[in-house]
Formats: sequence, structure tokens, C-alpha cells
Amino acid sequence: MRVFILLIPIAGIYLVLSSLFKFKKLINPVSIISFWWTFWLWLSNFSLTGLFVPSSRTQIMVLVMLLAVSIGSLLAYARDRDPAATSLANQRFVQNRRRLLWLNLLFTPIMGFLLYRALPTLLTSNPASYRMDVYGTVDRPSPVFGGGYNQFLFFLIVSPIVFFSFVVGAVDFFKFKKKGLLLISFLLMAVESVFTLGRFNFYYMLAIPAFAYVFVSQRKAHAAGDGAGEEAAPAKVRLKPVNFALGAAAVLAVLLAFSLFRGERYLGPVATLEKIAIDYHTVGLVLFDQELVVPSSRMNSGLSYGRSIIGGLDTLAVIPLRRFNPSLVPIAGENGIYMQERHQVGRDGRGEPIFANAFYTILYSMYFDGRYLAIVLFSLVFGYFLSSSYQNWRKNGGLASLIGLILLMYVGVFSIFQSPVEGMKFWVALLLILWLKKFSLAFVRQSRPGDHA
Repeated sequence: MRVFILLIPIAGIYLVLSSLFKFKKLINPVSIISFWWTFWLWLSNFSLTGLFVPSSRTQIMVLVMLLAVSIGSLLAYARDRDPAATSLANQRFVQNRRRLLWLNLLFTPIMGFLLYRALPTLLTSNPASYRMDVYGTVDRPSPVFGGGYNQFLFFLIVSPIVFFSFVVGAVDFFKFKKKGLLLISFLLMAVESVFTLGRFNFYYMLAIPAFAYVFVSQRKAHAAGDGAGEEAAPAKVRLKPVNFALGAAAVLAVLLAFSLFRGERYLGPVATLEKIAIDYHTVGLVLFDQELVVPSSRMNSGLSYGRSIIGGLDTLAVIPLRRFNPSLVPIAGENGIYMQERHQVGRDGRGEPIFANAFYTILYSMYFDGRYLAIVLFSLVFGYFLSSSYQNWRKNGGLASLIGLILLMYVGVFSIFQSPVEGMKFWVALLLILWLKKFSLAFVRQSRPGDHA
């Protein structure tokens, strides 16, 4: 794989420079995603922790995916929007974000109750078995959620709204210097991580505010006739590098503590940190590669014809249809069950096998949907909307474009682990953007000085 050690940095530099040519900004959505994927792909060639090196077929596929994202971004251009319509949509955003705050306050006792139910089991059982039992099984309900209906409603309504509130809260903080929604959604996401023993929420808590800060800071007033008014002003909150470094260190500390608590304490803090920093970001490439190179694997033996890439919407559609055909199973559920099986993905320094599961990257969803054609097509579409959202935000100042951009960045970055589009968070959040932009639970008033303060 020596050729890829040289090829991947060259490809990464080319992708970053092409995005610089397009956006006139070195730090832009396409350059961030291109650097993110190429860096971990390049690192996977060194097998620093003993993981197998992905085959050339997988590595070329990743580079083709990134090239398609880049080409899709080049095809998009910002459209001129009516300044009055943008201003009205932003006013609705300001009004409706207050309703999000009330929803989070309503969810607070629910989260507290779930944490109360979880703590006895969490403190007395093995964390590894707790993590398996928390979502329940066919013959054994979850000790936290109880019945499957309660669990479904939580992950359909409560968890996605809290996640979306955190995205809006980050924009709210850096754009308008309002802390309330960010703080309460941060707290609720942390509580959810505790009673599910999940770690990704803490990763989101670092990445999403970083995205919001970067893109809010890049929004400048273009001209006196821009029409966006106050919305065109740059960020009201300036984030010092030392503060971001402290936040990143805090997130790593929490992730390390969770990993140690979840049964990885036998590795020791240093080895556990290596696993978090390297294995978690590269093992998905190995798992996908193993599935790819075996002709008889599930991914090579069938097609999901687009259902995987819209897995969250597929789940919403299948649930009511099961009343008429109980045998129907959402494709995301089928994928999840299959991915639970552990596979050997390498050998550690002592020669012991390393096992992993679940992390198959978004490549699994796209390839399972339509092989190479799906990977190219979906990546082109993703790059187009990513670029369009970014350019519309910078040119017109629409807050809906900014939130959509952050959600697409969430997909682009975290898809190196799993497929975010197979879950509920992304799709429910997209529907909520339409609510924030188009509807208001209060009459829209003429904005006055200080309304957005």
C-alpha cells in the first residue's frame, strides 16, 4: 500500500485546492470533509494499532466518493433571494427557537425519569451487558424505556428534537449571544449519553459548535444593499483557541472515562485513548473492506435500491405499514442487526485478535443501495446541496441555510463511523428546519432594534 501513502495526500491537497478555487476560502465545507476522510484513510495504511489495512479497492472507492462530492460542489451556485423573504424567515427562526426552548424544558423531567430508571441497573450490572440490554430485546423489554413503543417514541421525537435544538442553540449562541437553548440541550444530550452509555453525543457537543462558529464567523456583510441587515453581521461571540482546546480536552476526557467504564479499563488509559483516537476513526474502513471483498457477503448478495441512504425515512414509512404486514422490517433495522456481529479486524501488539462491529461507514449504505453508481450519484447530490447551503448562507444570510449546512456537515464528518442518514436525527431535523422557516406559532411582528439581541 505504499502507493496510497503517497497518493492519498496528493488527492487530499487537490480536493482542498479545488474547493479553495470554488469558495475563495481555505476553510470551507468541502475542504473540511475532504481533509477529514483523506487523513483517516491515509492513517489506516500504517496500521498503528494493529488493524488490517483496507484493500486498494476500498481506498480507491473512498477517493472516488470524495471526488464526486467535490464535483457536485462545483456545480452549485448561490441564488439571489428576496431580502424581505429572508428577513421574514429569520424572524420566524427567532420566534420558533423559543418554542424549542420550551420543548426542551418539557423533555427535562422525561430525561430525568429515564436516568432515574437507568441508574440502579447501570451501577450494579456489567457496563458491557448494560449497553446490550438498554435497548431491549424481543423477549426482554429495556430496563430504561420499558416497552418498545416508549423507546420508539423517544428516538422518534425526544432525542431528535434535543439534537436539533443543540444545532439551533449553537447558532443562537454564536449569532445572537443567547445561551439558554444551547445549555439545556447540552445537558439533555449528556443525560441521554449517560443512560444509554453512548459516546457520540459528546463528540457532537464538540463538532457542532465548531461548525457553527466557523460558518457564522465567515458570514460578512457584502454590500450596503445586501438587505440582510443585522443578519449579515459577523459572529457576536469570539471563540479563543485556548477555550476550544479546553473544550476538546474535556470531550476527550469524557470519552476516555466512558470507554474505561464500559469495560475497556483492562487496556489502560493510554491504550484506550489510542483506541478512541485511531481505531474508532479507521475501523469502519476495515469492516466495510471485509464486507466488500467477500463475494458472498450480505452487501454483495443483495441491493436495497435506495432504502439504506434514506433509512430514517424508510423507518417512518415502515412503522405504520406493519399494521397491515407485521413481517415488514425497516432496512435500517436489518442493517443494524447484521452489523452487530463482531468480526476480527486486526491483531494487537501481543498478537491477540482485535474484534469490532457496528462501524461500517456510510459507504456500506451507498454500496448496498446501488453499488458504484449509487456511491457516485449520492456523493454528487450531497456535494451539490452542501455547496448550495454554504453559498446561500454566505450570500443571503438565511439561518435555515446555515442550519442545513451544519446538518450536512454532521453527515459528512460522522459518516466515517456509521451512516447518520439511517437514523432519525438527521431526517427529523430536516423537517424541523421547514417548520422554523415556514411556520410560526406566533404572529410575525415587524422586527425592532434589539429583537435578535
